Amino acid sequence: MGVRYTLHFWTLALVILPGVLGDNWGVWYSKTEICAVRESTETIRCRYTYPELTVNTNPPGRIKEGDNVNLTCDTTCKLNQSEITLLKNKQDLGLPSLQFNSISYQNSGNYSCALKGNITISSKQMILDVQYPPKSTSVSVSPSGEIVEGSSVTLTCSSDANPRVQSYTWFKENRAVSSKRLKETYTISNMSSEDSGRYHCQAQNEHGVDNSTAVALTVAAKHSAQLIIALALGIILIVLVVAVMTIVYFKRRKSEGQSGDPGGIKQAEEEGVNYASIQFKKKPAKSSAQQQEQPMDDSNIYSTLKN
Repeated sequence: MGVRYTLHFWTLALVILPGVLGDNWGVWYSKTEICAVRESTETIRCRYTYPELTVNTNPPGRIKEGDNVNLTCDTTCKLNQSEITLLKNKQDLGLPSLQFNSISYQNSGNYSCALKGNITISSKQMILDVQYPPKSTSVSVSPSGEIVEGSSVTLTCSSDANPRVQSYTWFKENRAVSSKRLKETYTISNMSSEDSGRYHCQAQNEHGVDNSTAVALTVAAKHSAQLIIALALGIILIVLVVAVMTIVYFKRRKSEGQSGDPGGIKQAEEEGVNYASIQFKKKPAKSSAQQQEQPMDDSNIYSTLKN
């Protein structure tokens, strides 16, 4: 009698349960008598239904940034909107629906509907993927620093887009460097002065295009720094040589002025003396009386010295 009373209690609970949870909540079982021993366990077979929650998007299909979009919750049972809430990335928004005027890519996420106060009972997540044209496009240069003639440089174009960028176009001084669609990197090999200029890239997907800010490339002459250093060293060396020669010259002049050695002057005079030849002429012999009357004249012996 106790077992039969217990079974009737659960039967009553199953009958009342649909009215508590909603019109579409329900549990059905076959009416049959079960004979069971006290404190034993029996399995009662049944079938049940419960309301399903879904997220609807209006308009349906692909969503582009700037579109007007509505998100609503639908259910298979009769529930008031106040009993339903929207979740974004499993966070309760506290609203049964959302209306986006000019939707942004920042509104992308995983949305679902749930019972307010019991968000564990929720619908499957719906991915809201807002597409947009390229934005925040920029160019980076590698390697950075001075670009020497004969070296190679790689330019990289970066852009944020959904779907991803489909093609890139590179420009030099606002003229396309190639008629073909290029990749996100552009390499210039064996650079010369003709490659100097302003470069920018253009990123494009199915929703639009976006241009980067231009970057300036300046190609320096090869080994220009070494040439400048060599020239500076040469100038310094010339100045030093001239300075040393000037010092030596003035020291020599000073030493010559202070010496005043007459011996040197005498030596220089002597070096410039020319000696005339001395000729002796034999005169006829005179009488002893004449020799006594006329004394000997030195001029007859020495000739005039001339320079």
